[in-house]
Amino acid sequence: MIGKIRNSSIYLNNRKIIENFSFLSLIQVVSLVSPLITYPYLIKVLGLELYGTIIFAQAVVSYLSLLVNFGYNTTGPKEVSILKDNIGELSEFVSSVFIVKIILWTITFVSFMLIISFFDYFNQYFLLYFFTFFITIGDVLFPIWFFQGVEKMKYITYINIFVKLIFIISVFIFIKGKDDYILIPVINAVGAIVSGIISVYIVFRKEGVLFIKVKYANIKKSFHESSILFVSSLSISLYFSLNKLIVGTFLGMKDVAIYDLAEKVVSIIKTPIVMLSQAVFPKISREKSIAFINKSMGFTLVGVFILYSLLFLFSDQIVYFFLHTHSDLAVKVIRIYGLSMFFLTIGMFLGGLRLIPFGYNKQYMLVMMANGIVYLIMIAFLWIFKLINIYSIAFAYVMTEAFGFAMAFYFNYKLRLLR
Repeated sequence: MIGKIRNSSIYLNNRKIIENFSFLSLIQVVSLVSPLITYPYLIKVLGLELYGTIIFAQAVVSYLSLLVNFGYNTTGPKEVSILKDNIGELSEFVSSVFIVKIILWTITFVSFMLIISFFDYFNQYFLLYFFTFFITIGDVLFPIWFFQGVEKMKYITYINIFVKLIFIISVFIFIKGKDDYILIPVINAVGAIVSGIISVYIVFRKEGVLFIKVKYANIKKSFHESSILFVSSLSISLYFSLNKLIVGTFLGMKDVAIYDLAEKVVSIIKTPIVMLSQAVFPKISREKSIAFINKSMGFTLVGVFILYSLLFLFSDQIVYFFLHTHSDLAVKVIRIYGLSMFFLTIGMFLGGLRLIPFGYNKQYMLVMMANGIVYLIMIAFLWIFKLINIYSIAFAYVMTEAFGFAMAFYFNYKLRLLR
C-alpha cells in the first residue's frame, strides 16, 4: 500500500515530465522512422548515387536552418517556461522571436538563391536545392520552443505524425522513377509549411498569445541573448552535418547514402536521450536540482548501454534490411558512429541540462566552439595526411563528442555543479 502511494506521488510530482517525454519520444520516433520506412524503397527506385545527392542537399540546407532558428530552440523554452503565466510578456517574447526569424529567413533566402545561381556545383541541381530550401519555412513557423516551454508537447506530436504520414504515403504514390526525385524536397517543403501554419494557429488562437508590435530594443535584446547559443548550435552542426558534406565532397554520393543510413539508425536510438533532455529541461530550469540531474543521467546511461549493445549485435541485419545486401562498410560505420551515444548523453547532462539552466551560457558556448575547432583540426589532419575515409570521418565525430564531454566536465567541476 505504501509502495503504491509512493509510486503515485512520484507520478504526480513528475506528471508533466512523463507526459512530455512520452509525446516527445513519439514524435521523434515518427520523425526518424518515417524516412527509414521510405529508405529501402527510395534506394531501390533512385539508387545510392541520386539518393545521396538528395541527402547532400538536405545537409547543405540544414546549415541554413541554423541561421533561421538562431538559437531560439534552446533559449525559447526557458523564456517561455518563465513567462507563460504573464500573457503580456509572453506575447511580446513570442512576437519578437517570430519577427527575428522572418527577417533571418528573408536574408538567408536571398543569399542562398545567389549562391546556387552562380556556382556550377549547385546550379546543376538548381531545383533540388531550391525546393529543399523551403523546408526552412518550418523553422520559421513551427514554434517547438513555445510548446516545449508551456509543456504542451501533444500539439507538436499530433501535427508531426499527421505530416509524416502524408510524406510516407506521398513517396509511395508519386515517386516511381529517377525522374521523380525532385518531388521529394517538394513533399518535404509542403509538409513543413502545412505543419507551420497549423502550429501558428494553435499558438495565437488556442493558447491566447497575441502577435503584437514589439519595441526595437526588445527585439535587439532577444537577438543578443540567442546569439550566444546560436554560436553553440553552429558549432554542434559543424561536426554533425558537415560530415555528410565532407563524405559527399571527397568520397562520393554513394558513401553519403551509407553514412546517412548509419546516422538515421543511430539517431533513432538516440531519440529517448534527446527527448528526455527536452522533457526535463523546464523542470531543471525552474528547480535547479543537481540531485535530480544526476539521477536522470545515471538512469539514461544504463539505457544507452542496453541500446548500444542491441545495435552492435543486430547491425548486420539492419543494414541488409535497408540496403537489400550485406555491407561490412555500413555495419562498421554504424558501430563506430553508435559509440557517440555515450559521450552525447554525459555531455548533454553536463552542458545543456546543467550549464544553461544555471545561467552559464557563455561556458556552454565555449564548450561547443571548442568542439567545432577540435573537429576541424581532426578533419584537417585527415586531409593533410590523406586519411579521409568513411571510417575516419565517423571516428572524428565520436572523438569530438568525447572532447565535448571532457570540457563540459571541467567547467562543471570548476563551477561546483557536479553535486
